[in-house]
Amino acid sequence: MFESSVSMVILEPMGLRIRDMIGGISRREMLSGTVAAGCGCLMGSAIANSDGVSLIGREQQGDVVFKKPYGEVKQLGEGVYAVVSTPFLADGKIGDLTTHCNGGLIGGRDGVLAFDAYRTMEGAVWVGEVSKALFGQLPTHVVCSHFHFDHIGGIAGFFDRATVPEIVMTETTYLLALEHYAKVVRSKENARFAEHGLETWGGQFVSPTKIVIQEDEDLTIDLGGRVVKLTPMRGHTQSDLVAEVDDPAVTFGGDLIWNGIFPNFMSAIPSLYVRSVEHLLKRKKAVVIPGHGMDARADSVGLVSYLELQQLIEMEAKRDFTKGLSVSEAVSEFIVPERLGYWKYFRPNFHEVAFKAWYRELAENQG
Repeated sequence: MFESSVSMVILEPMGLRIRDMIGGISRREMLSGTVAAGCGCLMGSAIANSDGVSLIGREQQGDVVFKKPYGEVKQLGEGVYAVVSTPFLADGKIGDLTTHCNGGLIGGRDGVLAFDAYRTMEGAVWVGEVSKALFGQLPTHVVCSHFHFDHIGGIAGFFDRATVPEIVMTETTYLLALEHYAKVVRSKENARFAEHGLETWGGQFVSPTKIVIQEDEDLTIDLGGRVVKLTPMRGHTQSDLVAEVDDPAVTFGGDLIWNGIFPNFMSAIPSLYVRSVEHLLKRKKAVVIPGHGMDARADSVGLVSYLELQQLIEMEAKRDFTKGLSVSEAVSEFIVPERLGYWKYFRPNFHEVAFKAWYRELAENQG
């Protein structure tokens, strides 16, 4: 199931310097946000043209135990915590992207698993300090849901001089990360300087230590009294890894699940995307941690609306493709129904991105 990589590649081990600089931080400091690390906004935002009531934050689960300007940690049960990023300001504009995505911490007698690694090492350092406060140690395992920069950029932030966790990725995720982020990119401002692709987004590239090579089977990680099930899926990207625990029933869905934020189809296989969402939300009583947006139960209004949104995009894209409409024509006719509420956007062109993905797949199937 697992295959150990030959070596770990850290293109620049800045995570050690960050941890040395910050050192240990107290629970009071974590709650007050006095050690926050800023991150510039690189993307625009918009609000859906809908007069529906906002769903974000209305169906949250758990209790906030640590908080920063860019995110909060919520206890969902004994040894199970969600890390929920808060990237949007009150006016809908994008704010602090230090963590950017959601994730979690799961602790057992023998170890701690961190689900996803956030956009920056500063974000991962904070989550690592939370892990030390909650469990007395840094994460022993880091599971990456998929290859996008906001989920893998901070991996090195979980290291210190004594701790290097097991870094778990599927083989497909690793290859996609190499393709997109390991190459050197020349600086636009000064051609004499260059940086690796992930650095342009505020992260550092780190290779996995454990590679999941059988991507059609579930696998488990035993933390000692706490077993985490990992399920390889597809849809948001060519490879999406989901984590589930029982007692409490919690699903860490990565970017297969979004709540109140319009999903990104940039790397999607749309037909698998919507089927994966349908499958994950069948576990109706589970608390679901989306890749972006607030946590909620699988049967909550917010996540039911998300499933309906995915199904609506599928229906309209197929209809418009069959009618011979162009992508721009299809997008111009697409409106998020009022009954589905408000949706925030990391980029204002995400409707177009979604329809392009569907048209691409439909054209491939037609050929």
